[in-house]
Amino acid sequence: MGLKGSDASVRRRPGKNAAHLAAVARRIGELRSNIGKGGPREAAIRALLYIRMPEGVVDERSFNLLRRMREEAGRGLTLGEFKQLLREQFFMLLLDERRAVEAIPDMLAQDPDLAKRMEAGLRRVIDAVELRSAGAKSRLAEIEVLFEESAERDTSIVPEPEKPHLARVRHIRSHAVRSPKH
Repeated sequence: MGLKGSDASVRRRPGKNAAHLAAVARRIGELRSNIGKGGPREAAIRALLYIRMPEGVVDERSFNLLRRMREEAGRGLTLGEFKQLLREQFFMLLLDERRAVEAIPDMLAQDPDLAKRMEAGLRRVIDAVELRSAGAKSRLAEIEVLFEESAERDTSIVPEPEKPHLARVRHIRSHAVRSPKH
């Protein structure tokens, strides 16, 4: 064709911007430090995201899940605020999944009445999207234990010195059927 071909890259890749890297590092630090903060609303959203993560699919069910999450947990929030809340909870799970999940009972304890409503909403949303993978079902069992422990802790008068839900969660995780990664 008369054109001279070359194996060289057409354009150089942009360098890493120090200001951008610093901003990303700062934001990661903020998210890590806020893992334990929030109330039942944040806990319910984090729990739903955690349960669905092993399924790793984006389909109509995922869209319906987000819509139902907003109906159940996002009341009183604008769409932008709800999206930001969802994004932050997702990133916290990506950064430190264990710590984010272990913080859920303390978050639920902030408002026990709202926590009970969030638990009921969580069950309705999960029933609506139908979990398919063994990993998601295992995570649901783990989250149910955390919500139950939170409800039991709310009704007990004497605070417990250690967190018994962690041992119970570890027990469930060790006996759960793991689905192979694709």
